Amino acid sequence: MVFTQNNHSPLGTCNMALTVSVVQYAYQSFQTFKGLVVDLIFSRKEWNQSQDFFLNRTAKDAFKVVEVELNFFYEVLFTKLPVVYGYFGALCRLFSLATVAWFV
Repeated sequence: MVFTQNNHSPLGTCNMALTVSVVQYAYQSFQTFKGLVVDLIFSRKEWNQSQDFFLNRTAKDAFKVVEVELNFFYEVLFTKLPVVYGYFGALCRLFSLATVAWFV
């Protein structure tokens, strides 16, 4: 990873390599930790990898990774609501209700 290490050197301007590596690690971390939503239990290896990563980063870098990771969670969980509560969602719910009522 290209992050600044724990030597408290200023991050300065956010260059492209830093931004790409933040997004890449945040996505990898999101893929690993999205199981938390459904009560998945993690192995000791995953726990140690995450802990080692964040212990070797400055607070500023760690919060950037967490911010991007939370944006991935938001995208997955909440951006589909307009579809569900819109015309298409109502039509799908009506169709499924009619299908269930037809077979019962």
